[in-house]
Formats: sequence, C-alpha cells, structure tokens
Amino acid sequence: ISYSSITDLIIVAGHAVYSHYSYRECLDPFNWRLLEHQRTENHLSAFLQHIETGIDLTFNNPNSLLIFSGGSTRTEVGPF
Repeated sequence: ISYSSITDLIIVAGHAVYSHYSYRECLDPFNWRLLEHQRTENHLSAFLQHIETGIDLTFNNPNSLLIFSGGSTRTEVGPF
C-alpha cells in the first residue's frame, strides 16, 4: 500500500468489543462485549451495518484507508 495515494479516511466508530477469534461468529451477540441496553435494543445490527458500510466504501475507493476506532475502554471488557 502506498500511503501517499490516500486521500480519504473512513472511520467506523466502535461501541462494543468483539471477543471471538473467528469473524464467522460475529452475528452472535454473546461474542460481543455489549452493555445490557445494547443487547436488549439490538444495537449489534447497527454496529454490523456500520462495519459493512465502511468496508464497502473502502472497497469502492482505492484512495481510502479504513480505520476502526475504539477499544477496551470499560474495565469489565478488557484488555484481552
């Protein structure tokens, strides 16, 4: 990758931590460190849509860089 060609930065804000080793299990809410209201209000579907949109935008723009922000910022979550 040539960073000098990057003109667009795409950032997907993280509001939960994925804790499974395989991306194939990302639809299971128990593989995410969700707050109770995130689980009961089905925030996971919005998080996954944001991830998908970020990937699609990056795929369609060769001059873009995708960054997922966030991390283990709650004591009960991590670090892993």
